[in-house]
Amino acid sequence: YVGSLDVPELNGTRTADDILTGYTATAKGRPAAEGWFLARVGGAAAGVLLVSAGGDDRVGEVVYLGLVPAFRRRGLGDA
Repeated sequence: YVGSLDVPELNGTRTADDILTGYTATAKGRPAAEGWFLARVGGAAAGVLLVSAGGDDRVGEVVYLGLVPAFRRRGLGDA
């Protein structure tokens, strides 16, 4: 969440472990890694996309989309 535009008022109020536990809970019985994606640009971590399983295998829900500040405004979120 460092430099995040996602509720910046909450920065520093939760630990990284607490945040990851909350996102892991959205996996709904499946391994969280199935719906967690890391975007890289030139080998550098540029952002993450977390997708939760929906009611069936054809449905998913975007739980979180975040981009490192240095990689914003390049169309990565759209991609």
